[in-house]
Amino acid sequence: SDRHRHRRYPVTDTLCRSDPCRTLRHDAMGRAAERKGSGPAEKDGYSARTDLFNFSPNPPCFAAANASARYAFSVLLCAAVVFHSPASDAIQGWYSRARETAFLKHDSFEPAIASLAFGFWVALFRVLDRVPWCQKFKLCQHEKQAVPKDMKPPMHALLSLVCYLAPLALFDSVYPRRTLPLEAPSLGGIVAQLALGLVVYDFLFFWVHLALHKVPALRWVGHARHHSITPLDATQVVNHSLVDGLMQVVTNIVTLNLLQSHPLVRALHNVFITFLLTESHSGFDFPWALHNVVPFGLLGGPPAHERHHQCGTVHLQQFFTYMDRAFHLVDVRRAREGENDRLRRLLAAGALVFASASGVAMIRWDAHVSRGGVGASILHEMADLQHEGVTGPPTSNL
Repeated sequence: SDRHRHRRYPVTDTLCRSDPCRTLRHDAMGRAAERKGSGPAEKDGYSARTDLFNFSPNPPCFAAANASARYAFSVLLCAAVVFHSPASDAIQGWYSRARETAFLKHDSFEPAIASLAFGFWVALFRVLDRVPWCQKFKLCQHEKQAVPKDMKPPMHALLSLVCYLAPLALFDSVYPRRTLPLEAPSLGGIVAQLALGLVVYDFLFFWVHLALHKVPALRWVGHARHHSITPLDATQVVNHSLVDGLMQVVTNIVTLNLLQSHPLVRALHNVFITFLLTESHSGFDFPWALHNVVPFGLLGGPPAHERHHQCGTVHLQQFFTYMDRAFHLVDVRRAREGENDRLRRLLAAGALVFASASGVAMIRWDAHVSRGGVGASILHEMADLQHEGVTGPPTSNL
């Protein structure tokens, strides 16, 4: 069995060299792919169900439900355009009241809302795991899944939560800096900023994820733990080492500080990102899911991420598919052709991209909140207003 450990598949060997069972399984998947070829079902790499990955077939109601979901999505888009002004006014009215609450004004609001959202989405999909009607939409119905018997959160998830919130809460208490603008963005502005944030986060994390799979020196990060269980269920979204999870958090922080989104959009971004992350690990392929509604295979969804966890060499992009397609990380065979030279160049480019984005984000963050110390920006503005004979708190968005 040792001869299987150091085959010519760098993704598998780098990730799973310490786990020979996983290496054998990945090698078997690779040899099956090379025997079968892509085949009609895998020509574009994003067929929801394929024989290669032993996915269960779509239920009979799938096509009709998917068509209905696309129709409802189109109606929702048209309604958003028609009722854009009243919807934007309603958002502004709600935001004007919400911005006065202590929770929204607290510096730890964003990490708290992200943690609450994560817990809610994981609990939701764990409930769906227990609903018999939903089992027809499971990608791997024929394989026994290790679904927890109760709804207690995993211990490693609680530990990760404490390690995530405690340092941020301490930093926020020492360095208060949160200011809320008076105006809320319009409905179109919220949608545009959410979409841009999703694209930037996905683009930046692609390079991190690629490095975790391809750089042997990063084996200490422990990304292999995240790949230790298949088929997936929602609890696997938090089945990672602390450093592995920290890399996702840092990528998200860099994204939000790079874009300087509105605080309301930042909160919605955290809720949306946590949902997509949990859904991609849920093992469900619902016909109304976003990856089945958005056309042209732009989103990979749970099928793509399940294939990534089963094979290891494909679908390294978290949500979208354009980077995987561009760099031949869709088909198992093509992912291994000329892999070493191509990926060395990719990693060099990715390191430059991520370093540049992080630098710009830090510069923008520093200019945004810390011109000379804690609260200095607010004090300077209040002094200017008092000098001009204006009383009251500052109203500009710092």
